[in-house]
Amino acid sequence: MKKIIEKLMYKSFDTFLSAKEEVLFNYELQNSPELREEIKQLRELRNTLEKSADQDFNPFFEDQLLNKLYSKETIPFAFSWINTLTYSFRKIAFSAIILLILLVSYNIKNGNIYSVENLFGKSGSSIVYAFDPIQNLFGSNN
Repeated sequence: MKKIIEKLMYKSFDTFLSAKEEVLFNYELQNSPELREEIKQLRELRNTLEKSADQDFNPFFEDQLLNKLYSKETIPFAFSWINTLTYSFRKIAFSAIILLILLVSYNIKNGNIYSVENLFGKSGSSIVYAFDPIQNLFGSNN
């Protein structure tokens, strides 16, 4: 079948043909039993599809599909750097705890004073130093 006639056949299903196209298509339709048979098969197929068009996807199909697509592509990429940060923070926190334990142990061993201030290497600090800027500026101990 010629390409032009095939295009006209498909076009005739969806839109109206121009006068020139309709004359050409009707001429080919009268002279070609193969074309008539193909049109008959296509009409049966279209009718079958129109009857089955009432079926629809199950509820939430779109959401399920999008969740599957995004969970495989974007989420591992988005969380990869968060996992790296979490792993790094664990290493730093563990190292800080070890360093703190060593500092406390050293201060307990070298000094016989077991107050919290001396354990961490701070002496003479009080709440006044935290809130009074003059005390912080001059560093006087009263």
